[in-house]
Amino acid sequence: HLADREILQLENEATLPRTMPPSWLFHSKQWVEQKHCEEPELVDLRLSALLIIAQSILGVERRQGWLATGHLVKQAMAAEYHRELFKPMNISTFHAKMHRRIWTTIVELDLQAALEWGVPSTAQESDYVFPLIMNIDDADIDISATQRPREVSFDTFTDCSLPALLPQSLPLRLRACTLVHSAFLANNAEPLLRLQRELGRHLSNSQHWDNYTAFDSPTRNRMIYLESFSKANIGHSILSINTRIAERAMSESLYIESARSRLETATMILSIQKSLQKSSTLRGN
Repeated sequence: HLADREILQLENEATLPRTMPPSWLFHSKQWVEQKHCEEPELVDLRLSALLIIAQSILGVERRQGWLATGHLVKQAMAAEYHRELFKPMNISTFHAKMHRRIWTTIVELDLQAALEWGVPSTAQESDYVFPLIMNIDDADIDISATQRPREVSFDTFTDCSLPALLPQSLPLRLRACTLVHSAFLANNAEPLLRLQRELGRHLSNSQHWDNYTAFDSPTRNRMIYLESFSKANIGHSILSINTRIAERAMSESLYIESARSRLETATMILSIQKSLQKSSTLRGN
C-alpha cells in the first residue's frame, strides 16, 4: 500500500533504502493492472505513463518497455484519444488540452521505446492528427474554462513550452521510424535522404531562445533542458536513418556520407548528455 504510514515515516525520517523505489513501482504496477476498465479515463492514462517513465529511469523491466508503451497507445486509441478532432466538441477547453497533451506524451514514449529497441513504433504518423498544443502557462486555463485562452508565440517561454515545441517534429520522427523498418525500400535510399534533410531543418531551427541570461536560474535550466531534449530526439531519428542508409548504400560515396552524418549526430548527442550531466552535478553541489 503506497500510503502505508510506516513506509511514509521511513521515507521522511530515515535514509530511503535502495530497494524501496523498485518496491513502490512493483506495487504501483499491480494497482494499475488491477484497475482494469474498458475505456480508461485521463487519470488512468497519466498514471500508466508516469509508471513507464519511472520504470525507465530506474531501469526496471526495461525489456518490457516497448510492450508497455505499445499497450498504452492501444488503450488511448481505444478511448479515441487520437481522434479528438473528429468527436463532437462536448468537452471543456481544459479537457481538450489535457487530451492533446496526454496523447502526445504517450506517442512520444512509444517512439522513444521503439528507437531504443530498433522496432517500429505502435503509433503511426497518420495517428497523430492533433493541432499543435497551445503555448500558454498552466495558470491561464482551469477546469471551468469555456473559452480558448490567448496563445503566445513560441519565442515566449511558458509552462507548456516542452509539450508545445516537441510535437513540431513528432510526425516526421514517426515517419522516420516507420520508414527505416519498411521492407519496401529495397536499395532506394532517396526517401531516407529526403527525410533526413527535413529533420536536419528541424534540428537547425531547434534554437528557440537567444537570451538565457534574462531569466532566473531554474527557468534558464528548464529552457536549456528543453532545447537539449528536442535536439537529442531529432538526432536519434537522424541516427537511425543514416544507419539504415549505410545498410542499403549502393555506392561508396553514399556510405561515406552516411558514416560522416552518423559520427556528427552521435557526437552531438553525447555532447548534449555530457553538458546536461555536468550542469546537473553543479546544481547538486
